[in-house]
Amino acid sequence: MVDEIPVDDEYLKHLLMQQGFLPVDHTDMSLTPDLRDDVVVRRMVALFDYDPWESSPNMDSEVELGFHSGDLIYVLGDMDQDGFYYGDLHGRRGLVPSNYLQPLPWN
Repeated sequence: MVDEIPVDDEYLKHLLMQQGFLPVDHTDMSLTPDLRDDVVVRRMVALFDYDPWESSPNMDSEVELGFHSGDLIYVLGDMDQDGFYYGDLHGRRGLVPSNYLQPLPWN
């Protein structure tokens, strides 16, 4: 059996459109205005807890994203030269250390 499920979360809707699971909706291009169309979005799982205020090697830890082991983080783009990704967790965005994450397939 198949049942239609409405997608009310705009960010999830955007991700599903990027992955080809929903038709592209060109009527609302303001979903993520700060992302280029060619940005690769990857789904990753946090392996460890991370509190930037306690664990960050950087002086500007306020631009980093704290998370807990098991959290699903959507990584936007490629890793920077310092080994950090730009990630999204429940609508909060910031830098996340790559060595705390593991890729999680979409399927």
